[in-house]
Amino acid sequence: MITPVTSSFEAEASADLLFRTLASHQIAVASFSPESPGRLRPYIVADRVQEQRQATLLRLLSITEAFAGDLLSREVERTFASVSSDVLTAAVNDSLISATNTWKEQRTAYTKWLNIAKAAVNWTSIERLADARNAIAHGLGELTRRQKLSGTSIPDRLRNAGIKVENDRIILTDKNLLDAAQECRVFIESLDRAVQNR
Repeated sequence: MITPVTSSFEAEASADLLFRTLASHQIAVASFSPESPGRLRPYIVADRVQEQRQATLLRLLSITEAFAGDLLSREVERTFASVSSDVLTAAVNDSLISATNTWKEQRTAYTKWLNIAKAAVNWTSIERLADARNAIAHGLGELTRRQKLSGTSIPDRLRNAGIKVENDRIILTDKNLLDAAQECRVFIESLDRAVQNR
């Protein structure tokens, strides 16, 4: 029988940061004045609310990714704490850098290195949100060339996450952000629990 565990300090701090980020978004949007055409491209009306939503989703995923990467690093480093070797330290550091390049690589490292069962943590919802994050970070809110040409249907994955895609552009709502913050919190807590219970 698995004993219920409480969230670690790091998990609680990350979850708190998720919802402070969401609150900051709401405060920022409430302060916006009516929009006017942009100075450099007057034919485009800047969608400040959409830009703020995208920045907020980017931050939510960054918080979640940082938690997952840091937790993996702490657990792996704890395993090798008693060994003093520059070569081993360099190898562990290189492996950790590679393992945190993508969500898929992190999931694989958690499974192989820490024996975290895939069923213990819902990676799918985070990977769908990461698709939106990548479009925002690398495509300025539009699907990147890589996303458009990938063998998977990223627009369908985004729609499954409740995110609208219109002419390859990500359209976020405040509900998307609330859902994302909740999914990130659930992910953080379940990953934290899975590591503590291993």
